[in-house]
Amino acid sequence: MAPKRSRLRWGTTPPAQLSRQFFELLTDAGLVATPAKEVTKHASTGKGRRKARTRHPLSFLSLRHTMTSLLKATGAGEAVAMDMIGHDSAAISRHYTHTTDTAKASVVSALPDTTR
Repeated sequence: MAPKRSRLRWGTTPPAQLSRQFFELLTDAGLVATPAKEVTKHASTGKGRRKARTRHPLSFLSLRHTMTSLLKATGAGEAVAMDMIGHDSAAISRHYTHTTDTAKASVVSALPDTTR
């Protein structure tokens, strides 16, 4: 898979093309069985693309969500996470951040006991 990694072109590549390239890498690596063309195929309904596409759960978008959440779980600041992921605003960064039940339990256990 390493030689094919160079197919991902950052910067000027449109997001849809980057996602397709990422999915092709996953297919080549055997991590997904469905070819990218089949995942994003649209049946003509005569209503344009108002209906959401069917997306594979393992995608470039899911990688961005995971990376953002992992960065913040390590204690990386908002600015660091935004810069590394490429988010333009804190609102978008928060949208991509998901907290785990373990992280929530850890915070709750660190609270002082106010019942005494």
